[in-house]
Amino acid sequence: MPPTRRYARPFEEHSVLVFRDQEVTDETQLAFLQTFRPAAEVTKVGSLGTGTHFVRLSTIGEDGKVVPPDHRLALRNKANQLWHTDSSFKPVPALTSVLSARIIPARGGETEFVSTRLAFERLDPALRQKIENCFAWHDLRAFAPPDRARPCFS
Repeated sequence: MPPTRRYARPFEEHSVLVFRDQEVTDETQLAFLQTFRPAAEVTKVGSLGTGTHFVRLSTIGEDGKVVPPDHRLALRNKANQLWHTDSSFKPVPALTSVLSARIIPARGGETEFVSTRLAFERLDPALRQKIENCFAWHDLRAFAPPDRARPCFS
């Protein structure tokens, strides 16, 4: 069975696939991602991993030590602890994110997942019907441009 079909069906059913105890390199992670679709553009300037297909999240400074709480790496990671969806602000949102933990702390480091499809399916039927044709624009700016936004409720 081709890798795309092997992983696509369980992904579509469960929204998350977890592979424990794997030896992951940049190359194997990128190859796995490409079983779903071609990799997205390279990461933006200002991220660890700039110019690659990876965003690196770390609290380890250039000296090999954990950075202080007010360091930009620590602050960026605090923002990532808030609930968010990866790449939903892009014109073509990512189908999925492929995450790997290369260095695992003795405590902490948890990642939580949610299926937005399942959340939608479990909404009260009246609310689901009311919003099923609505759109949400996820934008890094405070407000979406007026020509892209439309009211969902009247």
